Amino acid sequence: QAAAPAPSAPQPGYPSAPGVPVPPAPTAPTPEIQPPPQVPPAPAEPELDPNSLEGLLHAASKASREGRKPQAADAYRRVLAMDPTHGEALTWIEDFLRQRRKFGDLRGVLMAAAGEDVPVDDRLLRMREAAEICEQKLRAHDNAIACYRQILGLEPDDEETRTSLEKLLEKQKRWDELASVLEARAQQLDEADAKVTYLERVAQVHEKWRR
Repeated sequence: QAAAPAPSAPQPGYPSAPGVPVPPAPTAPTPEIQPPPQVPPAPAEPELDPNSLEGLLHAASKASREGRKPQAADAYRRVLAMDPTHGEALTWIEDFLRQRRKFGDLRGVLMAAAGEDVPVDDRLLRMREAAEICEQKLRAHDNAIACYRQILGLEPDDEETRTSLEKLLEKQKRWDELASVLEARAQQLDEADAKVTYLERVAQVHEKWRR
């Protein structure tokens, strides 16, 4: 007789014959845990000389953001001492001084930023602001008159400034100076009618002067 077939080995996960241990089911391999990617540290800010223009700007901007306005003002003033027309410093200091109503200091800042090496349009803008501050805020009429004269020296056809100067001279009863301004303007004009108008005004001023 043929030999009886050997019993097949029990399959994992299936019941085996009584008394025969069941081999464990194969387990899936544990995935290898990768470490998180290393983030390179942020580059350190370069150290700035605290007395350089860049260092002062950095300190001023930081102090302003943190609400330390006196410290920011001090740093921005030092910037303006190096560069009177620096845009960021000039704008910040102008706003700061207006808020504090420190109009004398503001006039000085504006005139320092209106030097001869500054473009004419910028000079005129700052000198007009300074003249207005002198006349309306400080009542410093001599300084206002000086500013108006400087403006007319750069822009003889600035009628708004000329009118302001004439009104201020008349208000201060400075008849000789007013007559001189009117005569100078009459000489600058080519149109006969306009020239006559100014000369008539000169005559009226002399009438007031003699009273």
